[in-house]
Amino acid sequence: MGTSERIQRLRLDDWPLADRRAWEVALQPADPFDPLVGYAMRWSASTRQFVEGGYGYWLGWLQASGQLHPEEDPSDRATRERVPRYLEVLQSSDLSDFTCAGRIKALADALTAIARTEDWGWIRRASSRLHDAAKPSRDLRSRLRPADEVLQLGLDMMEAAHNGRFRGPVERATLYRDGLMLGLLLLRPLRMKNFTALSLGRHVEKRGSTWWITIPADEEKTGKGLDIHWPEQLVVGLETYLATYRPRLLECSKTEPAAEISALWVSKQGTMMGDAAIAFQVGARTEEEFGEAINPHTFRHIAATTIATVDPGSSADIAGVLGHSSLRTADKHYNLARTVDAGRLYADTITTQRSKARRPRR
Repeated sequence: MGTSERIQRLRLDDWPLADRRAWEVALQPADPFDPLVGYAMRWSASTRQFVEGGYGYWLGWLQASGQLHPEEDPSDRATRERVPRYLEVLQSSDLSDFTCAGRIKALADALTAIARTEDWGWIRRASSRLHDAAKPSRDLRSRLRPADEVLQLGLDMMEAAHNGRFRGPVERATLYRDGLMLGLLLLRPLRMKNFTALSLGRHVEKRGSTWWITIPADEEKTGKGLDIHWPEQLVVGLETYLATYRPRLLECSKTEPAAEISALWVSKQGTMMGDAAIAFQVGARTEEEFGEAINPHTFRHIAATTIATVDPGSSADIAGVLGHSSLRTADKHYNLARTVDAGRLYADTITTQRSKARRPRR
């Protein structure tokens, strides 16, 4: 295959029989008497999906390059000649450095799960070195907005929906919902998967007088789970949304009864919003205001940068805000504040901004 072509992932059903059976063994309940069984069950569901997909790309490259022989043992394919060649093909495509490092890590993890008799540390160490040397493929600074401006946009959208005399009821509901999403993404920058899946009763609930966001360990990337307050600035917004605007959106459902939909984020068709729908709405609202779309993941960069900018001494808080297992991970990916004036006080900025006359929104 040409080096400029994208590698096509081989789906699980299309894996060679030996690989598929080995993966099935790795997904069985762990057996204390057989360390070869159930290795992948220690991972979260998202990690298992990531590893399965990454191994599918490896098999896809082998197939496209004429090197996939179904009768060959999985451990015999991953040679010290083939894996570097696979990396070269990844790097010659339009994938980012982080994606290439992730593909190599997924290969190491998959082989560890399905070929336990071999030592795959050499691949894992290579992925770590690639990860440490990785650079963002795009300059995020052009898309980062001051946190106070983004929060103000969300609050203004909710206010405009609440007082919008000349808007239809569904338009007001979607505007209010989107404003609340912007505010929550900024103040509680959850991973997209967790943000989309938020549901009432399971993830969002009121305990006494306080609203909480709870992400179970098996749904959170680090496997530790999250239990955090709903941001105080958005409590009234949440309760108004639940009492007025979410029910209005649920009335638009033509399939499911409203009582059976527990999703926090409801579309104008009265159904649960998916990742693509949320990303589109967030991008459209921010592009209309700032001239360039901010995707949901960029809110995590904004949060980390804001913490380090306001108080560099409290950078350890970045890991907690982003739900990372270590500061090293958070700082590596999200802290772009090194070239920003660290003496600016973020709290004062918000106070100043909110005291200004609000600009009219389209």
